[in-house]
Amino acid sequence: RYKFDPGSSMASIKTVSTEDLEQQMRGTLAGAVNMVQAALPSFEASKFGKVVNIGSNLVYNPVVTYYDYTAAKAALVGLTRNLAAELGPSGVRVNLVAGGLLETTDASALTTKEVF
Repeated sequence: RYKFDPGSSMASIKTVSTEDLEQQMRGTLAGAVNMVQAALPSFEASKFGKVVNIGSNLVYNPVVTYYDYTAAKAALVGLTRNLAAELGPSGVRVNLVAGGLLETTDASALTTKEVF
């Protein structure tokens, strides 16, 4: 499970690794692609569908520099836009909701209070 830890290696360009980036990209993008591909036959048959991807406002306002997470969520914005362009004409609506950090989650427990 992902933890937002400002002291982690993923929070600095000095220490983030390409492996960190690749792992987060795989999880974020593969999940979205697999979901759409699984639903595509139903979308095509009904000429209707809805896809809602979950982004992050850290893409637009990186209050903490979680390089792996933010880069993957930025890529998800691009994927969502491409899906919308391709699938929209066939009746499939594709959107992305970009929420902010929540203080009350296990994932954000290590994030310092001033970030919120």
